[in-house]
Amino acid sequence: MEAGRYRARALSASFGESKAKGTPFVAVKFQLTDTKEEITYFGYFTDKTKERSIQALMAAGWDGRDPESLDGLGSVECQLVIIEEPDNMDPSKIWKRVQYVNKLDSGPQVKPMDAGKSKALFAGLRATAAALAAKEKADDVPF
Repeated sequence: MEAGRYRARALSASFGESKAKGTPFVAVKFQLTDTKEEITYFGYFTDKTKERSIQALMAAGWDGRDPESLDGLGSVECQLVIIEEPDNMDPSKIWKRVQYVNKLDSGPQVKPMDAGKSKALFAGLRATAAALAAKEKADDVPF
């Protein structure tokens, strides 16, 4: 699996705490929809990270009611953002890690342009593109 964005579904989850600091976390095993490969997301529960970890669980289908049961987890597909990062102990080793768990429809929110603004924008873009094309043609003089 390469770094990138993948559709996936949660298969299982369990709670634990980190060995080093005792930080509580949830480990969610996901299966990628297209390749059936599996990868685990770790969501930590600190003052700074607990909201994002809860959002990740909800993006994966959790109904948000009872964290002990995680009802609904895996009931919907979600999007995983997977990154590559070097191992802390051996930087020559590269690990895949789930950076984000997002709802499928959580892409950038785009405000549509009204017709007048888009018409003016497109006219300006056409003029700029024509000027660039003319400049390239003028610069392409054979010697």
